[in-house]
Order: sequence, then C-alpha cells, then structure tokens
Amino acid sequence: MPVCKICGQPVTAGPVYHADCLEKSGGWISVKDRLPDESLLGQEVVVCIRVRRPPFLRVTTAAWWGGDLRNDKNVWRSVAYWMPLPEPPREEG
Repeated sequence: MPVCKICGQPVTAGPVYHADCLEKSGGWISVKDRLPDESLLGQEVVVCIRVRRPPFLRVTTAAWWGGDLRNDKNVWRSVAYWMPLPEPPREEG
C-alpha cells in the first residue's frame, strides 16, 4: 500500500498526500484563502487535486488563466491547494 510522502502513513492511492500534511509542510495555499494573482497569469503553478475522497490529494502542475487552473487536457475543478513553482536548482561548477 502506498504511503503519504510527508508523514509515511498509508494512503489509498499514490502518489498522494494527506491534506493535513500539506498544510503543515508550508508553502501550500488553500484555494479557499486565495487564488493566484495577475502576476502568474499564463504561468504554471503546482496544484493539489482532490482524488477519490477527502483528504487525499494528487500533486501536478497547471497554468493559471485568471479563473481556471488547467493543463493541456483538463480544466481542474477539484483543486484544493496551490503554490508557485519553486526556483530551479542551481548547478555548481
């Protein structure tokens, strides 16, 4: 059985995370609190989509289009949390 990547407890499908773990991990913004602003229009963000039954979430990316979070195939209606994409790693050398 897969486990939550944050707390290590079993989950029903993978890769998924417990909603409580995401909130505690920092960086995630609830869509109930706020949506991306104009500065992110057309840019990708990381999103957590509700799957199966709460509190399980799947992590993916989507672009913000001023009212919709979507990728090439879907307009995501079940987004629970989002965050801006992190900066890419810096290669040394």
